[in-house]
Amino acid sequence: EQRVSMIPGAITKQLFERDVLPGLSAQGTAGVAAGATDAAGDAGPAEKSVVVVPYCTVGYRSGLYCRELMSSHGVNNVQNGEGVIMWTFDGGRLVRPAHGGRAPAVHPEAS
Repeated sequence: EQRVSMIPGAITKQLFERDVLPGLSAQGTAGVAAGATDAAGDAGPAEKSVVVVPYCTVGYRSGLYCRELMSSHGVNNVQNGEGVIMWTFDGGRLVRPAHGGRAPAVHPEAS
């Protein structure tokens, strides 16, 4: 799926678990990532509150992952992205990670 299309700015689950999840705070309701940037890409304070928004094709697998993040990792500032299909239906664009530029189509779930 991720070789075909992704939401701009998204990272893979593997990259998230390797680079971001270890720095998230299990304290309180907000996840805090060290060295996070704001929406404009500007470096903020050493720690900045972030919302984790997993997504998949239609929202089922990302919903399960939201539950796992909350129950197993103590990350409570999680919102299900509900699916790349709805993202594109609402006018969101997709990118082709391997090639850059706009993706011409939504990836199929089992590609």
